[in-house]
Amino acid sequence: MADVLVKPLRILFEAAINDTPEQWRRSVFVAVPKKNGGVRPIAVTSLVSRIWERLLLEQLRPALTELPDAQTGFRRFYGTVDAMLQ
Repeated sequence: MADVLVKPLRILFEAAINDTPEQWRRSVFVAVPKKNGGVRPIAVTSLVSRIWERLLLEQLRPALTELPDAQTGFRRFYGTVDAMLQ
């Protein structure tokens, strides 16, 4: 099945490089209950949008590894504790 989807998705993604479709930018927020009684908002996006985001991340990840250690936001294996300890 993956072979059948590769070509159409490639055409979509190549067209989306210059203009991301509005439908891909939309999300529906769902409140998921937490154990402590609060709620956590989760953004539900389209499957095609998530695939697109994953492909972009794989292209950007090498550049993100070149950031200085002081840059901890939005980096894999870095968090607020790392920022506070620096």
